[in-house]
Amino acid sequence: HSNAHSNASTSAPAVSSCATPAHAHDVHADFSWAEMTVQEREDMLLAYSLLFWISQFVRVLARAAERKPFSRRTLLQRFSSAMRRMCAVVADCVRSLFADCARVDRLKDATRLAVALSIALLLARDMGMGFWAPVTAAFVWEPGLGASLRNSGLRLQGSVLGVFFGYACFAFGDSVGDAVSRDALLLLLFGLWSGVCCFVRAASKRHGYAGFVASFTAIITLVAPDCGGLGARDSCEVDEKALGVSKVVLMRIQMTLIGIMSVLLTSVLIFPVSTPTLVYARLAEGLLKTRRLFAETHEACLLCAAAAAAAGGSAAVS
Repeated sequence: HSNAHSNASTSAPAVSSCATPAHAHDVHADFSWAEMTVQEREDMLLAYSLLFWISQFVRVLARAAERKPFSRRTLLQRFSSAMRRMCAVVADCVRSLFADCARVDRLKDATRLAVALSIALLLARDMGMGFWAPVTAAFVWEPGLGASLRNSGLRLQGSVLGVFFGYACFAFGDSVGDAVSRDALLLLLFGLWSGVCCFVRAASKRHGYAGFVASFTAIITLVAPDCGGLGARDSCEVDEKALGVSKVVLMRIQMTLIGIMSVLLTSVLIFPVSTPTLVYARLAEGLLKTRRLFAETHEACLLCAAAAAAAGGSAAVS
């Protein structure tokens, strides 16, 4: 009996020890990822995601609680901070302007043009219709001295031809007594003159700008004066009409000369650049851009060839 009891006591633990791992294996098998359904997997991922973001939110709140309270800045501190930021932005702009030679050249061109416009406006401020001088300077100005001289000559030619034609139209139309017939005759003459000037503008590359200037200068001469121009008052005397047109003609020539002289003066004295030097610089810049383009094209072709060779090798291996 004792032997049987001892055998039973020794055999019982063996049975329980064998049954326990099997039960544990069954429990873990219930939570096996491979045996879960799609819905169970989604629910588990959602639960883990919620736990993760809740923990992150709690961590952020803890860090915010550890920080010192925000101190309100005074008006002087805000102003000094804004001034420092503005100075930093201005310094970056100036540094970027002088970092590239092309930008330095543009800055010099802008300075020359600004000085030319200022001089033209300063010289013509006390004259009638003084705005024509800076307008002429703006149209005539070019980065190179040679190009500015060429535009100045064409501008002067067109202005002289335009005011001459306008004064001739006034002298011819003044012989017509009726005001309506006179205006119709002036419009007809101006239409013919505009057609000739447009033909010169389109046909000649060398003198096209002169034709363009002659066209609108004539209409300025005919329209600008109160006495003698198109739609002039009937109360104007003959002498007043001639004086009005003559004043416009002279002022137009004067303003053109002032604008041209201001441009030439600034082109010679402030950052002078000759046209050959400018042409050589543009040619060198174009060659550098062409070289860079060829290098990029060659690199792209090599990459395409390498990709094609790799694709062919992988296809052969497969």
